[in-house]
Amino acid sequence: MLRDKLTSKLAGILIDTINKTGKKSHISDESRINRKYFTRKFFRLLRFHILVRLLYNTAMWTDREDFAAIGAELFDEIWLMADKHGYDFNDEPFV
Repeated sequence: MLRDKLTSKLAGILIDTINKTGKKSHISDESRINRKYFTRKFFRLLRFHILVRLLYNTAMWTDREDFAAIGAELFDEIWLMADKHGYDFNDEPFV
């Protein structure tokens, strides 16, 4: 499904960023998120408010320019998916 593919790509970007900081344990502890969720398999299970906490704590461990680059990479991936597939992933049923 396209929705799962997009989710996996965005999760990969965030997980790679967290791993690159070398502060995975700190971000996990401060966000109160078990490190098992830092895999593509479990990342999709996070609730939105927990994802916001994760993004906030990632921002605290990166500088403003790097964090803005992460956002740009996420948005670029969304636009690439939209260009490639149209907006078909919006029409997929929720499971």
